[in-house]
Amino acid sequence: MRKSAVNGLSAITGRIVRQRSAAAAAIILTAVQCGMELWLPRLMAFAVDEGILGGKPEQINAVGWKMLAVCLVMGLAGYGANILCAFIGQRLALELRGELYGRISSMSVRQVTELGSGSLITRLTTDVDICANYVNALLLLVFEPVLLTVGGVMMMWMISPSLGLVLIAFTALLLIIMTVFIRNTAPGFRKLRLVTDRINARLQNVLGLLRTVKGAGNEQREKARFAESNRMLYDAGFAVQRKIAVFNPLVMLIMNLAVAAVLYSAGAEVANHSIRVGAVLSAITYAEQILVAITAGGRMFKMIAETQPSADRLIQVLETEPEMPADGETLGEAFRELRFDRVSFGYEEGSSVLREISLSVERGETLAVIGPVGCGKSTVAMLCARLADVSGGRVLINEKDIRKLSMSELRRTVALTEKNSAILEGSIRDNIVFGRSGITDDEIRQAVSVSQLEELLEKKPKGLETRLYSMGKSLSGGERQRVTIARALAGRPGLLILDDSTSALDYITEERLLKQIRETYPEMAVLLMTNRLRSAESADRILVLGRDGSPAGEGKADTLRSSCAYYQRMLAVRDGRM
Repeated sequence: MRKSAVNGLSAITGRIVRQRSAAAAAIILTAVQCGMELWLPRLMAFAVDEGILGGKPEQINAVGWKMLAVCLVMGLAGYGANILCAFIGQRLALELRGELYGRISSMSVRQVTELGSGSLITRLTTDVDICANYVNALLLLVFEPVLLTVGGVMMMWMISPSLGLVLIAFTALLLIIMTVFIRNTAPGFRKLRLVTDRINARLQNVLGLLRTVKGAGNEQREKARFAESNRMLYDAGFAVQRKIAVFNPLVMLIMNLAVAAVLYSAGAEVANHSIRVGAVLSAITYAEQILVAITAGGRMFKMIAETQPSADRLIQVLETEPEMPADGETLGEAFRELRFDRVSFGYEEGSSVLREISLSVERGETLAVIGPVGCGKSTVAMLCARLADVSGGRVLINEKDIRKLSMSELRRTVALTEKNSAILEGSIRDNIVFGRSGITDDEIRQAVSVSQLEELLEKKPKGLETRLYSMGKSLSGGERQRVTIARALAGRPGLLILDDSTSALDYITEERLLKQIRETYPEMAVLLMTNRLRSAESADRILVLGRDGSPAGEGKADTLRSSCAYYQRMLAVRDGRM
């Protein structure tokens, strides 16, 4: 995947403009808060010089009430700014997750594989949260420190130019240290994200194959593999934290040195009667305010270092153009024929799974595709549904290249069911309808009947409203396959692809299902990928693929018995002659 040409952090920061009203209000409230905070030391200086040292207690009371009012305004403004910043950050997270999900769902199988499912999950969750927290803190930890620093230096300069120069020098030193910190820690945070991706991908793999792992007694092996990844995450995290551990004490040291320098300079000026005692106290307060603000800004520098890799990863996904745009032409007529015109395909550059495949299946016809494991049967099914694009040749529907058709048109025309059936959490009805509008109860009942689901529903008191758990854990493999076949049939596609999706059914149920599809949907074309010779022989024609993904024979069963070596071997195995 190519690296983004856009700076991720700048792009994420620029999204604040979408919430310009809330951002402007937050900045105004932050400015009010900072103005009140800068006014307090002046009031305190007046109370000390005029009230305490000047012997006017009434001034102390008057200034005290003013300070109370200032603190109240400052607190309300700060509360409002925090609420608005939280709103902007969470709104950004809401929009980013929506855009990322939309972009990911429009990607091809190749693009998703290249990025990695574990990485995409991390980007959609952890990286989005990090960017949202960054935007939330940006308004609080940038504008407030900037306003306090600039305003504090100006106030300090008004008290004494020499004190202002001392603070400017220490402020510059802190900024240099923070810049060096970002450059040194950003690669560490980037490595941390990559290691997190690997752990997510490994955990996904183990959870998906949990039964296999337990059945093979490989729990200890998987624990050892996870421990290795976990250790890598520990090392990456510790390396970053070790740098942060140096940064924080160094900043505190500079802050204390700055206060000491201000006290030393102010003491000399008091001795020369250049400034009064109240002014010294206010100068110390301003110095502390400025340095605390810069330290808070330092947390922002840490967040920038942490957010930069996450922002780059998000923008990389958002800039990835789908290989299969949603827009395109419509068929303008009912399905007539699917045709492969010398199709070749490879998952990686230089490799080839299918070689010069030509096939066709017409309306009302059933074509079975058989061949040894790894010959590309599932790849043929994937290319028909355009889950990937061909490397060479064309896939045509009604003589139109499917790359020119809109995805919505293609999905209405072609329905793909696979061996590993996808069951979503919800009712059986929800799984059959699958969010599509316009599917009637009659179409659902017909699909249920043809897919041999009636027996299952009779066992369930709630029938179609029976709730299924995620991944169909409450169903057997055959029941899951029948639910997904009913889902495909309910949409009444022009072409139904059964990619080994009857493998968990017994022979009698499978034979009955295929027969009823022909009788109930006589105009539907069926592409049957199977390793069962009996099922293949029920088709109108059979295409045999060789181990290298090239055609090894095509025709009716009787023709292949005498002309196709692989088909003859399948017959010999079935008849017990091998």
